[in-house]
Amino acid sequence: MFRVTERSNSFFSIVLILTGVMAILPTSWLAWTRDLSDIVRLPITPVAHAGNRLAGWLRPVDAVDGMNESDLRERMIILEDERDRFKRLYHAQQLRLQELSVQLSLLQGLPDRMMQGPRPPLILPTDVTARDPGDVVSAVEVEVTPQIDERVIVGDVAIWRHEYLVGRVASRSSFRVTILPLAHPDTGPFQVAVLIPGQEEAGLAPPRMLLNPLGDGSFAGEVDHRHGTLPGSQVVLADSEWPPWAQALGVGVIESVEQIDEAPLRDLVIVRPRIQLHQLPEIILLASDEAPMTLTGELNP
Repeated sequence: MFRVTERSNSFFSIVLILTGVMAILPTSWLAWTRDLSDIVRLPITPVAHAGNRLAGWLRPVDAVDGMNESDLRERMIILEDERDRFKRLYHAQQLRLQELSVQLSLLQGLPDRMMQGPRPPLILPTDVTARDPGDVVSAVEVEVTPQIDERVIVGDVAIWRHEYLVGRVASRSSFRVTILPLAHPDTGPFQVAVLIPGQEEAGLAPPRMLLNPLGDGSFAGEVDHRHGTLPGSQVVLADSEWPPWAQALGVGVIESVEQIDEAPLRDLVIVRPRIQLHQLPEIILLASDEAPMTLTGELNP
């Protein structure tokens, strides 16, 4: 009996010493214990999972545990502000994407001859900053960004889409561009061609005339009575003083034709533009073939 007890005490002492030694050994030396722990954990896992589910049912986890009502309200306000900010950014990017899509379609619709200038065409939004509302031919000041102001030169031709001539750049600065409408008196006279229906099919050259701005948004010119010019006929630019890539752009339509009493073989023609510069959401600037600018923005003589 004594010997059995003595052997048990010795075995317990040896196990206790081995346990203490293993406890102070580095964990990298005891990799085999991982497999042993998995074996021990295997029958316990289902019971532990059921216990965790029961504990969660008896005491639900509070999502705001540790946060008082005031902190929660401030956090919600911050999150709502962030949500609204990202919404605004998203809508702004959508509008910008639509704007770029419209600009791309406008540039793709330009004829090849309009791409022959010394500078590529430039789309300019007509954010009017100044004009005389009582004067239909008042000069229009358009805002520009510093990134594109160097691309604008005095004398550049302003057009609407790829169809109509609407004005010309008179001056520019780092923040705005002044554009004279085509019907402005300072634009001066220019030559046009009249597209009379039926003459092109007959192989006849369109008659030409010199248009003068009248100051009320319209033009006046004289044409040979024998051409049979009719109201409603299209009038297009045909002036060698303007850039070649601006030729054949629409100027307007003939509003009236009257025979001149003093010269029966001549007709007085009144032409009115189809659209006014200040009515447009954007314009396209075609490069002029003028001399380079000085630092003040004026053309060199």
